[in-house]
Amino acid sequence: QGTLLPLSVELGMNPALAALHGHFQAGRLAVCQGCSYPDPSFSHEDSQRVWNTGDPTGLSADGWMGRFLAQAGPPPDSPCAVSVMSSLSMLMSGSGAFVPAFTDVDDFSFPYDYDHWSDKDNRLAAYQAMSAGLGGAGGDLQVMAETSGGILDLMDTFSTLPDFTHVGAYPDSSLGERMQLVARLMAADLGMRYFHVAQGGFDDHSDQNQDNGHAENLAKVSQAVSALY
Repeated sequence: QGTLLPLSVELGMNPALAALHGHFQAGRLAVCQGCSYPDPSFSHEDSQRVWNTGDPTGLSADGWMGRFLAQAGPPPDSPCAVSVMSSLSMLMSGSGAFVPAFTDVDDFSFPYDYDHWSDKDNRLAAYQAMSAGLGGAGGDLQVMAETSGGILDLMDTFSTLPDFTHVGAYPDSSLGERMQLVARLMAADLGMRYFHVAQGGFDDHSDQNQDNGHAENLAKVSQAVSALY
């Protein structure tokens, strides 16, 4: 108990959350205690669906962030939301807009055959023509066309993305790298305002204190959020 970082007379934070505790003391952090939902089944998959959809019944097909984006108005010309993950999570599904999922802007480069590099422009023109030609097809084909067009546009955008000097002390972790990407995209002012960044590794069961793994995960979150701020 002597190592806890106090929030009140009754509550304290893990000492690994020192960076976030500093923001709490400065009045920049709020804590929502006891977040849960009724009658949990203790199933990993069911719980993830509830958290991602915001629906305790687990029956919703769309994520709560996706529903928010859908209500925010017509989709903008460029993505306003990004899933900073290897694939789009359910959290942002159902927005009706193009939401890319990536962890590195270098992933956005047009693929071409190195043995026939002079054909690159023709290949790009063909992709653009297919995307434009299916733009009014409706249904899944139109969704695929809009996604393809969005990816091609992002390739052009990211090819001119300026370098960015990070001032925060980010942890040496995948979370730290992804938070740095968020900062770079925000600084570039591309219209991207909503970012989903995740940190795994908390499903440690009875091994919570083994090799200090739980505290190390908490520290990564604390340091990455503080660095982004």
